[in-house]
Amino acid sequence: MLKISIIIPVYNVLNYLSACIDSVLKQSFSDYEVILVNDGSSDGSGDIVDQYDLKYPERIRVVHQMNKGSGEARNVGLMEASGEYIFFVDSDDTIKPDVLEKLWSAVERTSFPDMLVFSADIVNERGSIIGKVRIKQPYLMPFTIYDNSTVLFDFPCVWNRIVKRSMFIDHGILFPPRTLYEDLLTTPKLLVLAKSIVYADEKPYNYLIRSGSVINNSSNQRHREIAEVFNCLIDFFQQNNIAEAFRDELEFLAVYHFYYGALARIIKNDVSDSMITEQIHDYMKINFPNWEKNPYLPSRRFSERLTIYLVSRRKYWIYLYLIRLNHWS
Repeated sequence: MLKISIIIPVYNVLNYLSACIDSVLKQSFSDYEVILVNDGSSDGSGDIVDQYDLKYPERIRVVHQMNKGSGEARNVGLMEASGEYIFFVDSDDTIKPDVLEKLWSAVERTSFPDMLVFSADIVNERGSIIGKVRIKQPYLMPFTIYDNSTVLFDFPCVWNRIVKRSMFIDHGILFPPRTLYEDLLTTPKLLVLAKSIVYADEKPYNYLIRSGSVINNSSNQRHREIAEVFNCLIDFFQQNNIAEAFRDELEFLAVYHFYYGALARIIKNDVSDSMITEQIHDYMKINFPNWEKNPYLPSRRFSERLTIYLVSRRKYWIYLYLIRLNHWS
């Protein structure tokens, strides 16, 4: 069995794809494979992955499919993978040359945890670092969500962690199709089920923010999906008989992703979109009526708390005014 399978969903990223694949192929570590899943690209990205497949047949496998979304592309990669661990890399991002070697060393030192999490740099199209995805847990100390439930609040992306493939296969965890919130629906499930989680003292991933990315071009209509995502999360926690044990954590996740996430983005795009904004308010009122008393809110950054306060009370224009003053973004 290979040690690591790197899965890269590919959709219309012609200008970024070669840099991504080249960064993966420059690894000092050798016991890995690369699975490129072309999700119906129409810009020539499919030809690029075929060229790499021909040039590196011992390392790369390519799957072509009709456009089904990155979640389905990841699922296809999971079914094709033969590695013990899965590393999802977005096709416009890059990784550093020694990332796999360092991550595998951390895996061995911590007795092969179910999940190994690491930090990342956020970069723009000029290659400048404009932010960081930080992890704040003790390094190389295995734990579970029952030891520290606040890991549910960490950035829920799947690209800043490697996960045992058996976590997906044995528990039937797959990514939902065609949703903006596929990571939010998937990562908490993995965290709940993991018997050992480790945070590594590494920052090997470069996450690209670009104008053409999904999150920057998502329509307000796509934010309707967040209610479906939380319904699924609540069902999952109930099915595993832990909904009450993690009630405060689920509630805070909803507050953060409904008000600081989805609703704040909608307001930035179109403050007049009252139908969706009112649906979000109604969902919170029905499902989390006492959210303002959540014990995790006071510890959040002032900008987060102020955003939540303003958008939850429909003070949209004040929020927009403060953004335009560059108080925060």
